[in-house]
Amino acid sequence: MTASLAILLASASTFQLDLEFVPPVPGPEAEQIKRFLQEDQRQLPGPLLIKRLHRDIDLMHRFAERTCRLLPGDERVLHCRLTESPRVRSLEITGQLPYSILRSEIIRRAILRPGKRLPIKEYKKRRADEAIDAAEKDHWAHLKDRVRLRLKEFIESQGYSNSSVDVQIQNVANAPGRVDVVIEILPGKPHRWGKVTVNGLMAREQREAQGRIRPLGGAFREQTLQTRIEREEQRLRKLGYVEVHADYELETSGDVVNVVVTFQLGPILKQTYHGKLLAPVSLLKSKSTFEEARSAGPRQMEATVSALRNYYQRRGYFRPEIIAQDPEESSLQVEERSLEQQAKAILSDPSKDRREAMARVTQRRLELRERRRQLQATRRQSRHIAFHINPGRHARCVDVRIAGIPRPLQQEMLDEGILATKPPISGRHDGYILDEDLRADQDRIRTWLERRGWLVSDVSTVLRRKDSDEIQVVFPVIAGEPSYIRSISLVGVSDGDDDEDGNPTEDLYDDLMDALEIRPGSPFLEDTPEELRRRTLRFYRIRGYPTTEVEAMVGFLADGVSARLIIQEGRRVLYGGMILTGMERTLRDKILEVFSAKPGEPFDPQVFHKGAALLRSWRVFRRVSVQFLGLEEGRERIWVHIALQESANQTLDLTLGFSIEDYFQAALRFRDRNILGRAWSWDTLGAYGLLIGRRSELRSTLKMPRLLGAHTDFSLEPRLFYREPSRVALWDEDFQWKNDPSNLLILRAAAKIAHRVSAFTTVKADYAYSLERDQTGEEGVEISTGATTLEANWLRVDNPFNPHEGLQLRGSVKLAAPFLLGNSYFLSTVGQASAYVPVGRSTLATNFRGGSVLELAEDANVPPSDLFRLGGDRSVRGFPQDWIRLTHPGAVDSDLGRDGHANLFALGSLEWRIPVGEQSAGGGMALSLFSDLGWVASELDGARRTNMGWSNGLAVNYVLPIGPVGLVVAHQTITPRYDETYPNRPELDDYQLVALPSALKRFGYHLTMGYVF
Repeated sequence: MTASLAILLASASTFQLDLEFVPPVPGPEAEQIKRFLQEDQRQLPGPLLIKRLHRDIDLMHRFAERTCRLLPGDERVLHCRLTESPRVRSLEITGQLPYSILRSEIIRRAILRPGKRLPIKEYKKRRADEAIDAAEKDHWAHLKDRVRLRLKEFIESQGYSNSSVDVQIQNVANAPGRVDVVIEILPGKPHRWGKVTVNGLMAREQREAQGRIRPLGGAFREQTLQTRIEREEQRLRKLGYVEVHADYELETSGDVVNVVVTFQLGPILKQTYHGKLLAPVSLLKSKSTFEEARSAGPRQMEATVSALRNYYQRRGYFRPEIIAQDPEESSLQVEERSLEQQAKAILSDPSKDRREAMARVTQRRLELRERRRQLQATRRQSRHIAFHINPGRHARCVDVRIAGIPRPLQQEMLDEGILATKPPISGRHDGYILDEDLRADQDRIRTWLERRGWLVSDVSTVLRRKDSDEIQVVFPVIAGEPSYIRSISLVGVSDGDDDEDGNPTEDLYDDLMDALEIRPGSPFLEDTPEELRRRTLRFYRIRGYPTTEVEAMVGFLADGVSARLIIQEGRRVLYGGMILTGMERTLRDKILEVFSAKPGEPFDPQVFHKGAALLRSWRVFRRVSVQFLGLEEGRERIWVHIALQESANQTLDLTLGFSIEDYFQAALRFRDRNILGRAWSWDTLGAYGLLIGRRSELRSTLKMPRLLGAHTDFSLEPRLFYREPSRVALWDEDFQWKNDPSNLLILRAAAKIAHRVSAFTTVKADYAYSLERDQTGEEGVEISTGATTLEANWLRVDNPFNPHEGLQLRGSVKLAAPFLLGNSYFLSTVGQASAYVPVGRSTLATNFRGGSVLELAEDANVPPSDLFRLGGDRSVRGFPQDWIRLTHPGAVDSDLGRDGHANLFALGSLEWRIPVGEQSAGGGMALSLFSDLGWVASELDGARRTNMGWSNGLAVNYVLPIGPVGLVVAHQTITPRYDETYPNRPELDDYQLVALPSALKRFGYHLTMGYVF
């Protein structure tokens, strides 16, 4: 025994670790892996050491093969060869892929997506034929077979037989650790429809069903067959066979598929409605739930009665009476009850003919039993359900009260507006009383009171009729007054004394009591025990106790509640270090900046989960996974493995666009979201105007998020903007390619800083330098502007894309001065306020925007781009772009610059957004009625000139989760006034691109995306 112990102690000396990576990994990454493998294992004996190393290597789920051995010599040197599982660099699909099968479907089922590591569990896994596997020495043979069989099964399910799928995994010579996957698909012969046999229906219905199931042509697909059978089942349910069910069998002969479909109809259901219906029978049948439930049992009868009752209540009828019954079953029950009463009367009568009377009753009972047996037999073929309806009278809620609680508390609850039952409110609530709303209001009252410490036993509903059509709703509440915490006791908390092993501990008692933030005397709420438990766990995790377990117990006493926290602290661990893998373009130091933890500090898992969430928000990585190494094994130092998978960050797009103002435009756009490996975004757009109304621009934006802090972004935006003023059509005789000095040319460069002050407030500051032409009459000059802008935005709405309720405020101040490297000197201010008020399902949106430009010198040189015009799909929607100005549009087209511009403007809009039909999370139809009024004025030349335009219109939109897309049509109610004495003034008809009737020439239209405000 002593000799064995001496041998173990001798072999437990420190060791040296030599790691060989295939393929090689970056130096910092290899050093971190080495440190992780060496910690907590220096004193292990040799046999256990290799086993522990293999276990820790497997924890990383990265290396497909690992071999560790002890090198000969006096020193303990272990050599480990680690073969890394490669990542997929590219996936290529070759062969004859049919049009009916999308490439995305193949990629989704292939498992081998670009950027993903090959699964380690498939490495060297034996195939069915082990001899072939040994001869090929292909370590990924099982994985390729699995992918091949999976794709072949999918292709054959799409209607192809004898398909061929070949999967190749090829190593990349110039990219170690990467493989290219090539999938060759040769679909076989497409399946053809054979004979379709339908059983279980009448002869005529069988022929019709065969024609609907079997198409005239096309390949056979099992999914298509399933869809058509489901349609047949739904058609039969609408005919009354609510319990219909269909099965099918496939018989394949070569490439021909024969189908046998068997329908099990079940009984046919007949529904009749009696009483004062006040609605078409077809509408009442549409409220039935039998078709959806596929049965006609008691539960479905109750569900249909509830749906009918809800329908009448939504029309304003108070407590409609609806009874559902089987007429024959009801008549049998009535006769059985009558015979039972006769039998009781006969037994209580001492007359001599009692025996004969009892025999007649017995005979009648036997007849009823036989009728019931016959009824059960006929139910297999038909079923009759009759609904007796009495809608009652119209009534509305006039008052809502909550009894059993103090009046101030009742008023507070009513003021919050949490109840669905309420008196009529114009445009928002009709005052109808619904059973489902009453039940929901009971739960709301219970929850509201329990959150304030009340112990609620029961909440019921009492309806009091005050007048013929007025109902008072009372919710009686049985509840105890709020309870308060009398004491909080902690069990199992370290108090600074030595533990059982004699090791010193921390004194955490006082710090934990402060962290709970719940003191004796605080109200006891429903979630107080869970909140105490959550705060205790958070306290221990920050201090390095990730395995702490907490149990919260409460006891109700006469003078309050006693809370007790039973804590099992577990073992305190420290943060050892981080293993970071998967970077391709992103800098390692840039990722490490996200995590604030330092080695040797108490381990807190939340720090790394928050850091991973921040990395995902960069939109650079397709996947970010966090793994804690050594936590389950009970190691003293916990290492964190962050595995990244970068997505394709570089895109090149070519688009052809059309807009009402600029007509046709071609654009080439390049975007890179990971410039210099710092998760910076570079976006370059080159747009060229085609044909009429040519507008071209070259724009590049470099955004550097988080450059000056977690909530501060910096960006550089150079831009070249060019526009030809001619809007003459290509087929016009006067058309010519414009390239004269009057064309508008703007060169602009800006540097912007955006800081998010809070969740609702953003502040932006920028410096911009621009160079553009200004031509007034015969004089043309170039204006250079250096300006700085400060912009603030406060947004608090329920949905930033489709606001229904909320408020938005926005304002900007721009100063251009010679000391900012320009020859302009002016001050520009613009403000905007938008409000959204819910009106039932609709939204009433209002917007006001105004601005001014103040010249700060006689020769201020205000460039045209900083002055104002109105009109277009983003302002006054009844007019074309920039139509509301100070001279005739033709004058501005021939003389650019400040002619026609204004230094003052005001714009007001009122819009009523009305959803139409059923709305879902994916979108829905909507209408918008709007009115836009715009006013512009100029005092640049010492004389005040004004102009205005007013339009009213309608927008038809399809509202998507990112905003509406639709058509806007507006009438020019008040058109701008133009100078009739302007020389060479063209006629208005010269600017009509489409020959419209005179009555329609005052209508404007736009194709829009997103709300104007």
